[in-house]
Amino acid sequence: EKGGLDVANLKSQLVKGKTNFVILETEKAGTILNITNILKGLQKDFDIQLVVYEVYNALNFEEIPMKNLVDLKMMYPSATKVSATPQEMIFVKEYKKANNVAPNAAAVKGFDITFDTILRICQEEGFIESAAKYKTEHVENSFDYTNENGSNNNNGCYLLFYDNDLTIKKLQ
Repeated sequence: EKGGLDVANLKSQLVKGKTNFVILETEKAGTILNITNILKGLQKDFDIQLVVYEVYNALNFEEIPMKNLVDLKMMYPSATKVSATPQEMIFVKEYKKANNVAPNAAAVKGFDITFDTILRICQEEGFIESAAKYKTEHVENSFDYTNENGSNNNNGCYLLFYDNDLTIKKLQ
């Protein structure tokens, strides 16, 4: 009720020998610090991975050691990936050549959406069937469409995590 963590209750639900995903949903830096410290202590006996629904501003406070988030391999969803691929490097090079400036996030997203749409339209089955059948991935964005009430919705997303080498990686 007071926003604290019942450690005994949590510990009773953890399973040895399996990855235990602990979902943390709070934007309070103090609570995040307290819970990550507790989870780090429990890692002696359990395999624990921290999961958040979004990277809250509170996670960037200096009071919360990045080492805790890395040690807990914090995982979160993202609409864009962060890894540099050969395709991304080619896109950046060609964009700079054509525009004399590096592409910003809006330019990359605009390219990915346009490219994905054109590719799907050019398929023999057309956009609608192609969108229903195939997931695609381009420079930074993933496309996984569902059709709800005549509206195509993109549910493509990446699961990213903080790895031991202090990089953000895409979950495979």
